[in-house]
Amino acid sequence: MVTNNRASMPVHLAAHLAGSHHVPGILVTPAPLRIGPLINVLLLVWGASFPDEYRDKITYLSQF
Repeated sequence: MVTNNRASMPVHLAAHLAGSHHVPGILVTPAPLRIGPLINVLLLVWGASFPDEYRDKITYLSQF
């Protein structure tokens, strides 16, 4: 999942994990964001990551 919701997403993930559920991962983008650079970063993350590397985690992307 890709979001810019820094406020409530950690709370939602904690509740989801507490219910014995899993997520492939959450990438939190900086705001404001430009779609072109975001797509480039997401392609880089996708190409350089292992399949379960972000499972059940929130990863905050820096400015790009």
